[in-house]
Amino acid sequence: MSVNRKPIALFGLLALLAFIPTAQAVVLAPTGGPVAPDDFTGLPITGVAPGAFMLVSPAVTTTFSGTILSDVFIDGITGGLDFYYQYTGTATTPDAVERITAASFAGADGAFADPFGVGVGVDVGTRNDTAGIPLLLASGFLPGTTNSSTVTRGSGGSVVGFNFSPGITVPGNSFVLIVRTHATTFGVGNGAVIDSNSANVAVWAPTPEPAYAGLLLGGLFGLGLLVTRRFQAKQS
Repeated sequence: MSVNRKPIALFGLLALLAFIPTAQAVVLAPTGGPVAPDDFTGLPITGVAPGAFMLVSPAVTTTFSGTILSDVFIDGITGGLDFYYQYTGTATTPDAVERITAASFAGADGAFADPFGVGVGVDVGTRNDTAGIPLLLASGFLPGTTNSSTVTRGSGGSVVGFNFSPGITVPGNSFVLIVRTHATTFGVGNGAVIDSNSANVAVWAPTPEPAYAGLLLGGLFGLGLLVTRRFQAKQS
């Protein structure tokens, strides 16, 4: 009796394709982690987002000194904005940097169904193939020496954190740190570099979509109108 092996082979291939992205995925819901960061080696980017430029922010305390590079690129798979960060130590200091955060990513969620992430949320990871990506080199990113050990997302989805164990020492820098989103607008957000002290820095981050911002303002206006009418009713 002959056996048609095509359906069996097709089933096996589909099962393999379904398993691989799931194993790689680090798509964080508004509260997620700590988990190992995704590996974004080979993640395609189509170019610098309109109006974006490299943002360089000093990060200096009594225990460390360095800079945070921040830039925005268009994701070659989703078409959304990807936010890129890298910390580089610039002086010999007693402490190693153990955590880097960026905000705000509340509302930047979307569905990811590609080899770099499966699920709904924001997709968090790192890449260290900078030497082979002319666009990243031209933007000022460097090959890294220290990868993030775990990533987290909290505070209602606002804060994405990259943890380092061991920490980033001098001389040294982080891998390129990436948060993939479905946002289409961006502006200056809040970042932090942390060891025993914390340095607040300016980084690129998503901004509310125009439609979302309009709904928010409309809701606030309606609430204010309701409060005013109730106050006037009590006064009369």
